[in-house]
Amino acid sequence: MRVKELLNGVEVIGEYGVDCNKEIKHIAINTKDVMDGTLFICLVGQNVDGHNLKEDAKRQGACMFVVERLDEHFEGKQILVKNTRKALTIISKNFYIKGDMPMVVGVTGTNGKTTTTYMVASILKEAGESVGVIGTEGVVYNGIKKVYNMTTPDPIELFKSFSEMADAGVDYIIMEVSAHAIYYHKIDAVDFSVRALTNITEDHLDFFKSIEEYQKCKMEFITSGDGYRVVNNNDEFGRKILNNNSCCLYGFEGSEDVFASNINEDCSQFEINIFNKRINVKTKFIGKYNVENALCACAIAKLLGVCVKNIKNGIENFVSVEGRLNQYIFGNRRVIIDFAHTPDAFIKVMSTVKKMLKGKMLCVFGCGGNREKEKRPIMGQIAGEFCDYVYITSDNPRYEEPMQICHEIEMGIKGKNYEIITDREVAIKTAFNKMKDGDTLLVLGKGAENYLEIKGVKHAYSDKCVVEKLGENI
Repeated sequence: MRVKELLNGVEVIGEYGVDCNKEIKHIAINTKDVMDGTLFICLVGQNVDGHNLKEDAKRQGACMFVVERLDEHFEGKQILVKNTRKALTIISKNFYIKGDMPMVVGVTGTNGKTTTTYMVASILKEAGESVGVIGTEGVVYNGIKKVYNMTTPDPIELFKSFSEMADAGVDYIIMEVSAHAIYYHKIDAVDFSVRALTNITEDHLDFFKSIEEYQKCKMEFITSGDGYRVVNNNDEFGRKILNNNSCCLYGFEGSEDVFASNINEDCSQFEINIFNKRINVKTKFIGKYNVENALCACAIAKLLGVCVKNIKNGIENFVSVEGRLNQYIFGNRRVIIDFAHTPDAFIKVMSTVKKMLKGKMLCVFGCGGNREKEKRPIMGQIAGEFCDYVYITSDNPRYEEPMQICHEIEMGIKGKNYEIITDREVAIKTAFNKMKDGDTLLVLGKGAENYLEIKGVKHAYSDKCVVEKLGENI
């Protein structure tokens, strides 16, 4: 593709030695991906500045560079832009998208993004549509699954995936939109047909510094662009968005466009009113927060033109997402694995399980290293109040010492109903062996993750494999 076509829509300040008719064969932001004929985009990251890698990229075949800072001493062709991250998403779209695109739905929020996207996918499949999903579980479509290390892939991988799904005949792409993706302009060039917000609670405050900054980031996504907006009327921040924006509302008050009523005790059966059309659903999932996710999915599907019958079938046939409230029954004992890793998610999961208890509730969890230290004692306090016994353990300690993280969690627990076992597998085995008939063990924080990140290395590990192996020995 010629340079001038790649730069269509990019705010260019100046071009230095650039031949706008030159053919570009590849685009890259990492020197490892550079080969002959590559346009290298220099991003300013938290730890690495791509502007300092120009010489390395040039030696490997990069023929042109997109920069925020002009380097007069660098012997290379440079395209000066105001913001290379904004330029990256437009360039990626121009490079990969050749024809018509599937319709794209973006779901953002602190909790519930993954489950909601897969609920929408379930409904659309009932309607006979081909669906791709992008998020925490990777890029998934037509039996293909590609796993990335972030919820929303970087623009090059994102638009490459869009192109591959379009070529495969995908009709709809349902994607999670993370706060980091919004902040770093990863999705600026995506044309969303629907933008949805599940909820906003405290998260990523190590990055955003304040809840106000985090909320502002989410607000920018929901209120920008064209298309429909779907907002949770149950969420305080969601209600703030309504002040100046036209949105489709969902909730429990009965005044929303989509709302639930007549909810049974474990929240597996309820009635949904969808724009004044009522359906009764009997689901395979539990928990009021999953009812919220279902309402969001129903609202999105209806706005996309799906009939109520297919919406009902899609919700009823949805089972669960791996790592989200997955239940394992061993005789009269139960183990639940869930991705919950924020105070709000802890409260939702634990309060849901508390209603179903026949015995005691035990919990195994840790907190990630190099992330939000402030929430550690809060999560310890919540676990200590809800659970009969807590096992504090490791969860991706990264570059911190696991025992130090555990002690910071411990500070929030008021009683003596806990112990620290830093080896996560040993902690789960110990808790499992302590269970009695009627007891439930919650294993929280990692969900479907298949690794433990320690000192920059991801070691193979799975909560699911540990639990299933324990079950085999009963």
